[in-house]
Order: sequence, then C-alpha cells, then structure tokens
Amino acid sequence: MTDCFRIPAVVELAYLPRDGDRPPPVAPAMGSPVSDRARGAISRVGRAQWEVRDALSAVVDAMGGLEREVHRLRGLLGLREQGIELRRELIHVGPDALVLQRPLGVPPGTELHVYLAIELREAQQLLCMKGIAEGQDTIRLVGVSPDLHEALVAFTFQQEVRERRRQA
Repeated sequence: MTDCFRIPAVVELAYLPRDGDRPPPVAPAMGSPVSDRARGAISRVGRAQWEVRDALSAVVDAMGGLEREVHRLRGLLGLREQGIELRRELIHVGPDALVLQRPLGVPPGTELHVYLAIELREAQQLLCMKGIAEGQDTIRLVGVSPDLHEALVAFTFQQEVRERRRQA
C-alpha cells in the first residue's frame, strides 16, 4: 500500500464487517439531486440578468446544503436504528486509509463498511465507504468514488491548514 498524506483528527467513526453481498445499513450518497437540477436551470438565465442569476445561485447553494444535512441525519438515524453508534475518536485520516489509535478488533483482511462523520467546508457530512482491515489498527479504503476521494483529500488539507494556523 502506498501511503498518502494523513493527518490526525478527532472524528466520529463506526465500522462493521460486511455481510456478503448485503448492502450497507446506510446507502452512500453524494451530491444533491434537486439543487443539481436547479443549477442547470440557472445556467440558462441570460448573462444580462446577472443579479437574478447570483441570487438564484445563493438560494440553490443553501438548498444543496440542506439536502446534504437531511441525508446525513437520515444516515445517522438509520445507523442508530440498527444499533450502530458512531464513536468520537482520534484517528489519522487520509484518502487511502484510516489509522486508529486502538486495535480494530477484527482479523486482517476483513471487509468492512466504514462510516465517517466529518466537518467539511463548515458543513457536517456522513461518508459511507468500503474498507479492508490491515494489520491491527488500519482500515484501507477500497472502491472510493471520485466524490468521496475529493471529500477526503479536502478534509485532509482543511485540517492541515487549521493545525498550521493554530501553531502560528
């Protein structure tokens, strides 16, 4: 495994062994369908009406944020209904793997459903991914979609910027 840049962060995390072809308890979703359609409609507003276009864009951005928050809350509720609680802990996060400060409690090679709650761009997000246990404390992320990879990279650099500002 090639190591990517990883940062320490306190996040909420849960993982559980995958059960064959059974889908994860919470379906992963990125993007916002209604706001994406609205952005397409806004793009057709004429350039001469830039004030209207800017106002509509601001409303659609807010609507997209609400859609993401509803998805996150539904995901957390779905996990809680199945007895899965996210646990707040310090881990090292990167776009390729999560390294915990404690043993995973599953044998290496175990396929996992991974749930990670992060704050990205001042919005809470619930990321649902697949992983494989490596060693005693590492979850290697597999089959990460481009959207999730982008979110993990952005979170990594966001946390690094915060840490450097704190140290300055």
